[in-house]
Amino acid sequence: MNWPKDIAVGLLSLLLFLSLSTLGLVFTVNNTVLSADFVASQLNNLDMLSLADEVDEALIREIAEEITIVAQMPEKAKDQEIKALVERTQDALAKFEPQIEEEISNAIHPIYDYLLGESPNLDLKDTLYNTVLSTDLTVSIVKKVDLYFLVEYFVIQEVTEEISGGMTFLTEYVEDVVIKLEPWIRSEMDDIIAPITDYILGKSQGLDIVISIEKLKESPDLYDALWEALRKSPPTELADLGLNESELQQIFDLFYEDFVRLIPSTFEINENLLGPGMSAQITQALADADKALENEQIRNYIAYPQTVFTISIIILLLSLAGIILINRRVRGVSRWLGSTFLTCGVFELVSVFIIKNQLQMQIAAVDMPSPIRIWLEQLASNSIAPLQTFSIVLIVLGAGFQIFSFIYRQNQPTSEPESESSSFTV
Repeated sequence: MNWPKDIAVGLLSLLLFLSLSTLGLVFTVNNTVLSADFVASQLNNLDMLSLADEVDEALIREIAEEITIVAQMPEKAKDQEIKALVERTQDALAKFEPQIEEEISNAIHPIYDYLLGESPNLDLKDTLYNTVLSTDLTVSIVKKVDLYFLVEYFVIQEVTEEISGGMTFLTEYVEDVVIKLEPWIRSEMDDIIAPITDYILGKSQGLDIVISIEKLKESPDLYDALWEALRKSPPTELADLGLNESELQQIFDLFYEDFVRLIPSTFEINENLLGPGMSAQITQALADADKALENEQIRNYIAYPQTVFTISIIILLLSLAGIILINRRVRGVSRWLGSTFLTCGVFELVSVFIIKNQLQMQIAAVDMPSPIRIWLEQLASNSIAPLQTFSIVLIVLGAGFQIFSFIYRQNQPTSEPESESSSFTV
């Protein structure tokens, strides 16, 4: 009776099945979650151009209103600026998409090198500051997003607060004047974007920028801008006097010198302008992420798949060796291996379709922007693609073994039992 051998081979085939199934999972994990190239490629698949079109104005408003100067703006002006900010943010995301994707990839690889034990240490802040949060890239995006209006309204606020007494009627012209002086503001702002960005990103601990406006106060541009605004729309108290343009300008000249004297010689931009908590939040988030990555348990968890892979290979080889030693016939070994490989391959392929269907149902059930939904569906499909490939390879190998067992049997003499040459040499 051969049933003891059949039971032994059956148990070894079960071990072979389990080791193959485990190898499929480890193969999938190693080529997806634990692959820097895979993660970077999937992030690059996110369509920023489509995502930019769905930038949520409410989200932009929530972020913008954390900035002190924005919170203090009149509601009408705030609405206009935030709507314009949404459009500029969309344009910035679209324009810098290739560069952002490249820097994301540059950041992911050193992080994975550390997590996988290929690098002894990692400074997450330095890694991000040299890639995704680099000053050059951030400054370019900030310029494209165009946050000059923050300085404009800051200047408006500072000048308006200084006007008092008989010159209060000039406050209604300050906004028009400052907007007309935008070229000067932009030239000054270009020099301070970098330190402001470094502060926001936590690269510097404080922010104390002093802008001198002595040259502006002495410039005829300021006089011309304010006079033009007043000439086109004089205040009611002067318009009722029926003054001609020359008389109106004489009155303006009387006030202008005192008006200029009230304007501060310098403006100081500090943490209070942007909100003192912004930099602290970013710094704390980076510190928490850095601490989490330095946790040895994470690196130990990541090492588990490699350990499981090694154990599975050992079990697979021992199972193969046992099947060959017990069932020393070519036909029998091929049949057992074919059945095991084929069964495992079909099982994993069916599992792939079930998992893919479940993931798609879960994604479809969540309300999200369509670009995110499309990206998640692609991510789900790509994440289990290695397992699908592995299962197809098993099916092909299993079918090959089965076909070989039949072909080999047909080539044997039908009147004689299988000769010793048909068995494996041990």
